[in-house]
Amino acid sequence: MSIQIGNAPCSWGVEFANDPRNPDWRSVLKDCADAGYSGIELGPVGFMPENPDILGPALQ
Repeated sequence: MSIQIGNAPCSWGVEFANDPRNPDWRSVLKDCADAGYSGIELGPVGFMPENPDILGPALQ
């Protein structure tokens, strides 16, 4: 049996999509992948793009 653990943008301090202190969403995805996580939540609505043509490739 194996367990897969994901992460979430709140680990980078992202609580509100429009906070100017937020890191770039691409940086959050890269950091998450670099740390070995295979999954991530999208965070608050508007933080990551909702267009699958933009978000899909970034999640690969």
